[in-house]
Amino acid sequence: MVFRSHIPRSIDFWTLFAWEHIPASGLVLLEVSLDVIVLNILTMTKLQFRMLRYEVEKIFSFDNERSGDFNLKMKRCNEHHTFLLGDTLADILGAALYAAQMFFEFFVCYCFPAQDLSDEAELLSVTLYSNNWNLYPAYYKDMMLFLGKSRLEVIYSAGGLLKLNHQTGMSAVKTMVSYSMFLQTMTQLETT
Repeated sequence: MVFRSHIPRSIDFWTLFAWEHIPASGLVLLEVSLDVIVLNILTMTKLQFRMLRYEVEKIFSFDNERSGDFNLKMKRCNEHHTFLLGDTLADILGAALYAAQMFFEFFVCYCFPAQDLSDEAELLSVTLYSNNWNLYPAYYKDMMLFLGKSRLEVIYSAGGLLKLNHQTGMSAVKTMVSYSMFLQTMTQLETT
């Protein structure tokens, strides 16, 4: 294993290795596939700009008598440029996919596992307390030490700044949605 881990005797190394690495590989493939989608969208948009640049280079290749060709070419280039600058489906799709991937990654890779870790650590102390340890007076001292140590809170934090758990994740989503609505309102006010 890449890191130190307790391997129970009931599970062999290769089973545990597969159990830990298959989901990790799946998450990497998910992120890479989204990056490839964004790469394709950006590359296609770049090609559209290259085609527009080619049309602009050829805009004055007409006879002096046919100024209608210039007007037609200019109109077509202007419409193409307006289309490229507008909110196209590719831009909206790219932004939505990126936001969904960031949301998914934040929750699935950080908030959910951190919450599960905290819950499991908390359940340890409950299990220790409720397993009839009081019926064995010879082990009181050891059990009291273990109980006290099991009450230490296990927290996964982001750089020591904030705890990562379900509450933090939902607060982040609430903040993102509020900020998005604020920007949308300001954009609508600016255009009117």
